[in-house]
Amino acid sequence: NEVVTNGTFTGNANGWTVPSGMAYSSNSVSKTGNGTGSLTQSLSVYTRREYLLTYTITNWTVGTVTPSMGTSNGTAVSANGTYTERFIAS
Repeated sequence: NEVVTNGTFTGNANGWTVPSGMAYSSNSVSKTGNGTGSLTQSLSVYTRREYLLTYTITNWTVGTVTPSMGTSNGTAVSANGTYTERFIAS
């Protein structure tokens, strides 16, 4: 079951905390400037369950994107594409 609210950003970024240096536009969130803030969402999860995160990067130019869940970090990526990470809630 889907646990993320509005994971496709359809029509808005409701349910997400969009930090400075990022902005919602046209069903996506883009990095618009310097900053180290994270695009986040608070979720209710079950301990020891596996969760899959699939995300797409487009128009990449520099830097990396590292998904995380709680204190677990996924793999840093630095190219356009669709990626899937597996997390176990602790």
